[in-house]
Amino acid sequence: NLYGLFISFMGLLFFIAFIVTAADLSEQIGATTFNLYLSLIGMVLLNAGFILPLGFEINLPLTNTGSLAIFANGLFYVLSWVLFFKGASIIGATRSSMLACVEPLFAALLAIILLGQLLSVTEWIGFFIVLTSIYSFERNSVNLKS
Repeated sequence: NLYGLFISFMGLLFFIAFIVTAADLSEQIGATTFNLYLSLIGMVLLNAGFILPLGFEINLPLTNTGSLAIFANGLFYVLSWVLFFKGASIIGATRSSMLACVEPLFAALLAIILLGQLLSVTEWIGFFIVLTSIYSFERNSVNLKS
C-alpha cells in the first residue's frame, strides 16, 4: 500500500526532525524540564480536542485496574521521554534516534512472548532489516571512533 508507506516515511521524517531539534532544546533546559513542557503542551492540545466539537470522545475505565493502567501508562510514557532525552544529551541525538528504532523490535518480541502473536514472513524480513541497519550503524560509528 503506497499510502501506508508514504505516511510511514513522513512519520519517520517528522520523528527525526523532532528528535534532533528536541535534543538540542533538552540539552539547553534539561531533560526533565523539557518533558514537563512537552507533556503540558500535549495535555492542552488533547483537552482542546475534547472540548472543541471535533468528534473526539473519551471512555474512562470503570475499574481500579483500568485507572491504574492509565496512570501507569502516563507515568512510564513521561519517564521514557525523560530518560531518552537524558541519554540523547550523553550519546548524541543521531545515535539515540537510531537506538529508538529498536523500540518496535522489542514491542514485537514482547507481543510474541506475552500475547502469542505471530509475525508474517514480511514482518520478520522488516524486523531483521531494521535490526541489521541499527547494528551496521553502531558498528560503523565504533570503527570511525577508533
